[in-house]
Amino acid sequence: MRVLVVGGGAREHALVWKLANSATVETVYAVPGNPGIEQIAEILPVDVFDFFALNDAAMERRVDLVVIGPEKPLCAGIADFMGHTGIPVFGPSQACAQIEGSKAFAKQLMAAEGIPTARYAAFTSAPEARAYIHAEWSEGRPVVVKASGEALGKGAVLPESVEQATDAADGMLVRNEFGEAGRTVVVEERLTGRELSLMAVCNGRDYRLLPPARDYKKVGDDDTGPNTGGMGAVSPVDVPNLDELGETFVRPVLERFLRDGTPYVGALYPGLMLTDSGPKCLEYNCRFGDPETQCVLPRLGGDLAQMLLRAARGEELPRPVVSAEACVSVVIASKGYPGHFDKLVPLPDLEADGVNAFFAGVSELNGELVSSGGRVVTVSAMGSTIAEAREKAYAYAKRFDNGPWHYRRDIGA
Repeated sequence: MRVLVVGGGAREHALVWKLANSATVETVYAVPGNPGIEQIAEILPVDVFDFFALNDAAMERRVDLVVIGPEKPLCAGIADFMGHTGIPVFGPSQACAQIEGSKAFAKQLMAAEGIPTARYAAFTSAPEARAYIHAEWSEGRPVVVKASGEALGKGAVLPESVEQATDAADGMLVRNEFGEAGRTVVVEERLTGRELSLMAVCNGRDYRLLPPARDYKKVGDDDTGPNTGGMGAVSPVDVPNLDELGETFVRPVLERFLRDGTPYVGALYPGLMLTDSGPKCLEYNCRFGDPETQCVLPRLGGDLAQMLLRAARGEELPRPVVSAEACVSVVIASKGYPGHFDKLVPLPDLEADGVNAFFAGVSELNGELVSSGGRVVTVSAMGSTIAEAREKAYAYAKRFDNGPWHYRRDIGA
């Protein structure tokens, strides 16, 4: 079969790598891809958001399956457009992608379906948001301030004071720091506990859980500094009630969209907080996680291409085959990320030795690999234990110790 992967980050590099190693896959195409993806897939010279050109390119090459990586094209309706032409698409419709595209919509859905989550309120008015924040803080309830729309994983602010919280709300609603994504702000109670990334492959009526992972969102060691798109991940994670979590946080979403006449087909990723009072949903994503995908796919056996094709066709899903080995993924970022950082910086040798180096913010300039984004490479290493996998990942990461790079030193510690 021929597969087209849409996206150009480390998550998509991992997907292309896994699909290219499938016994049933003849060719993998990618748009827009990156220099790492180009080594194992054919890059198509079309714009991701030119749906007509993208669809024509897929039809010309007789693509059997389209896999959408990032949320932006999903929220723009790419799955609806390409699905209407008869190509099986692994990725939810625009109606379903609202679950990530609008945090306010997601919170309303959770409330309606009885899905455990944090107390919240949504605002489009800065004075009303400020008043609510002051009221919550005066009652001893610290809050999280979130841009409701797509903010590339950086729209959640965990303030340490009421002043920081109101400033975060003003940044979104008054100073327009997140653009359209911050026109509506969700203010919710701050949950404490351990985070868990739960990713499911969905066929519209049913789902299969992939191995759970835990990601590290803060930029600095010991969970310090601002939130990022993710600085690393580990898998496996000890979750004794995994099936129960799926029935609590995935099943109700599928049933809701099925009732609405828009079956959810694609990846569904509830980000959970395991609190003292039980697991609660922090947010939903309409795609695979990044960097969780880079950590989970190396542990996955079986034929991923067939699983995703069956999901896209609404067919019965096979049970995932999971390795007993552990995987640790460490994100190498440009120094300064998630704030200002330099680009076009020459990279050290990226040849992997016993690990996977999945490219994200990497471009080619005059035959040389250079940085082009905040998160540059995800280093994923396998081992019989998390400790062994950590050792391998960090041995590779040392090549970034000299230069304008940053990575957390405590992933999986």
